[in-house]
Amino acid sequence: MRNRTLNLVFNWLMVTIGYYGISVSAPNLGGDIFVNFIIVSAIEIPSYVLSILVVDRIGRRLPLCVFLVSGGVAGTCIAFVPTNSNSFWLFISLALIAKFGVAAAFSIIYVFTAELFPTVLRNNGLGLSSMVGHVGGVVAPFIASLNVYGVAVPMTIFGVCLLLAGMSALLLPETLNKRLPDTVDEIENNK
Repeated sequence: MRNRTLNLVFNWLMVTIGYYGISVSAPNLGGDIFVNFIIVSAIEIPSYVLSILVVDRIGRRLPLCVFLVSGGVAGTCIAFVPTNSNSFWLFISLALIAKFGVAAAFSIIYVFTAELFPTVLRNNGLGLSSMVGHVGGVVAPFIASLNVYGVAVPMTIFGVCLLLAGMSALLLPETLNKRLPDTVDEIENNK
């Protein structure tokens, strides 16, 4: 139970840093800041639709990992994009892929977290995970302000955070079509 809780808290922290960090970094991507913000915000709609379709068919763990790793790879690849005007659309496209992945992961992690905690701890577990995650929401703008060292610096940090979260999510059990645990003993005895 302890490992599961630490893993979920870590995932929430990383996902929230990536989600809010990419959102806050949108104006720094180049081009018109208003258009960038609208595009980065609008990409969430298809990501939510896809996550709804995937979660009930494939499961929770695999889509969470795939969305986090794809967002992390896209965010990390931004470090390798040259900063000239010809690569502007590549930079924006990678940022949109990263935002798509983290937004879909954010919608999945709510459901997944609630299903991983037993009934007696479900509210406390989700509350703890969300609280620690929102610390990431506080930290994200400070990471985004590292753009003074290069536009790719904060996006690379967000990408690495998403990659780490995606890898650690593989250690969590799948909950699709499984009975929700009622007590801590059920979780401890079903390892």
